[in-house]
Amino acid sequence: MNTSEILTEFIEDTGKTVSDRTLNKYKDAIDLFALFLRDTKYDENEDLEYDVKEEQKRVLAALDFDFSEVTSEAIEQFLGYFLIRKVMDTISFKDDVSKRMHKFVKWAYQKGYMSKENYEDCEPMVKRLKTDVRLAEELFFVLADYVDEDQPENCEEESYEDYFQIKKVTPGKLYLESIYPFGDELDEEIIVKVPEKISSMCKADWQIYMEIAKCGPEWKILMSGSVYPIPY
Repeated sequence: MNTSEILTEFIEDTGKTVSDRTLNKYKDAIDLFALFLRDTKYDENEDLEYDVKEEQKRVLAALDFDFSEVTSEAIEQFLGYFLIRKVMDTISFKDDVSKRMHKFVKWAYQKGYMSKENYEDCEPMVKRLKTDVRLAEELFFVLADYVDEDQPENCEEESYEDYFQIKKVTPGKLYLESIYPFGDELDEEIIVKVPEKISSMCKADWQIYMEIAKCGPEWKILMSGSVYPIPY
């Protein structure tokens, strides 16, 4: 069976045991996952500001490849990057999608469509992300508000805008590393002080898109963007 047929079967099986309202939530999650797989396969990247149902049939028709191509890495990218960066929707919606995907992964393994090796890689990762997607989105808003309200002064003219990975978290401090190194310009340890409320929301290995600069002896955040709950 190809990927399209398996996604369709999952929805049909789920519809036998849940209400129509709950089934629609599963359909939204699987339609979005299908869009991700199609866009990944055919390199069609765009922000999803339209109703995913509008092109459900066209998308599913493109998923004629074997389901073995859907690896744990692909599902991690869907939940940890695509869902956060490309989907313009509420925290609740993204939280719900991640939970439905956990159900799908279990179902695919039980039906024999996902190998044991792939499942053992995938299941704990999806289980983690069904919590961390919400936490990362909440951090995005809290951090953005903090940066907007606490703009630093007396900063050096040179600033660095990049994806930064959180290497370590201690109360009130984030230890960062640039994902795309700036050479010798950022060869020192980057420690950013933040309120303990923010540091308590952060986890090691998460990525944050931000702009930082040296302001006196300390590094400060000038701008913050999306938070990704997956390692680089």
